[in-house]
Amino acid sequence: MKTPIYSISAILSIAAILYMSEPLKPPAKTYVSGVITNPYSDSIKIYNQSHEFGARINYKNEFKMSMEIDSADYFTFYDGNETTAMYIKPGECIKLSLNTEMFDETLQYTNSEESTFLSQKFLIEEEYFKNIDMDSVYSLADSLYLDFFKNLEKQFLSELIKLSNTNFINVETSLISEMFSGAGDWKKAWEKRQIALSTLPQSGEPAIDFTYPDINNNMVSLSDFKGKYVYVDIWATWCGPCVYEIPFLIELEKEYHDKNIVFLSVSVDNETNLKKWKTMINEKDMVGVQLFASGWNSQIGNDYAISATGIPRFMLFDTEGNVMATNAPRPSSDEIKAIFNEIL
Repeated sequence: MKTPIYSISAILSIAAILYMSEPLKPPAKTYVSGVITNPYSDSIKIYNQSHEFGARINYKNEFKMSMEIDSADYFTFYDGNETTAMYIKPGECIKLSLNTEMFDETLQYTNSEESTFLSQKFLIEEEYFKNIDMDSVYSLADSLYLDFFKNLEKQFLSELIKLSNTNFINVETSLISEMFSGAGDWKKAWEKRQIALSTLPQSGEPAIDFTYPDINNNMVSLSDFKGKYVYVDIWATWCGPCVYEIPFLIELEKEYHDKNIVFLSVSVDNETNLKKWKTMINEKDMVGVQLFASGWNSQIGNDYAISATGIPRFMLFDTEGNVMATNAPRPSSDEIKAIFNEIL
């Protein structure tokens, strides 16, 4: 799911995006190959804001791809469910291996010191911050809040520096320090999120209606389905965790197809992704009602505080058009079937 700005791990990961690329060089063939034990899908993807590369996973759980990039840069590796950061330079031949059952713990690289560092950094982040109650931290008085993050920065960087002394690591630690300097803005974002969440309709209250075009450009409203339960999926084509839920959502719709429930998916893709949205619906044989909301800041995004919680987001409404849950269990969970079996 897309992580809100106030998440510590997300904030630290932003450092990767801000790192300046090396000077431009003529495009060179770069290779990334590997073995994935228990793969989530039959393909992998490596991408950033400028490039996207894909490769099939063969029957031996192996993949190999060639890339043409003109400068070193950060990339995201995506295996169908989880992601990890990589740093790739032109002309490299990187090998990786992992087991999806313990994705981050088993991830190993050959021929990429930078990607190895990034994977180790994530494990430190995960271990270091997992027991911090961020809501409690954000609730601190300003002076105590800033002192907390000053100490946190010092402790975290001391662990990070132990990994390596290369120039790449020095740049990383510098950028992380820069991120921590924005701690005051994180608190403001958290406060804004709390306000947005406080405006959400609660269980038993009337839903806030919305109307959007379907794939055939017919206007469809949530209120059109009064008399039926409605399970809403708010998603986007660029959202990896959203795409991961699609097969589970399809199976869920098939299982409850003859029940008094409608499966309604609302894309918050921008207009530039309209064609991609239609293509994905057809390629993945997506079922249910498919609507296009034209962007993150659409009415549904604002009324249901999507920017505060991220996506995928699932909601459930009853036959009277009232809210049952604005943060319902995902299709991949066992909980949603238990709820359906109780109400249908």
